[in-house]
Amino acid sequence: MMFRALRASLFKGTVVVATQSAIALTVSFAAPVTAQTTGNQQRYDPPYCEAYAREKARANTGGVVGGAVAGAVGGAAIGHIAKGSLKYRQKGAAIGAVVGGTAGAADREARFQKYYHGCLNGVFYN
Repeated sequence: MMFRALRASLFKGTVVVATQSAIALTVSFAAPVTAQTTGNQQRYDPPYCEAYAREKARANTGGVVGGAVAGAVGGAAIGHIAKGSLKYRQKGAAIGAVVGGTAGAADREARFQKYYHGCLNGVFYN
């Protein structure tokens, strides 16, 4: 049998081999969908780990709003201690809200990365 045109294309885990006479052979690779076992660890697929990490990070941090609120309260308290007038409490609250919001967002992202990469390696945190 002579194959003049042999073409192989990879499409989502399936190899399709086509010939000139329109004969196609499909070979599927058997791969687990959610867990892959390597030694004593289980490795999970990225979409599952992304959802897991997003949920854990959201539940364990206040995010931007929580950080802004905590920063505003702390900044107002420092402004009150430093000068005592309303003007300085307002300035302290504004600066604290900006800094706290940024810190809250950074904390959420750091926790997301921790949970995501841990999940990919089979490590789950409580």
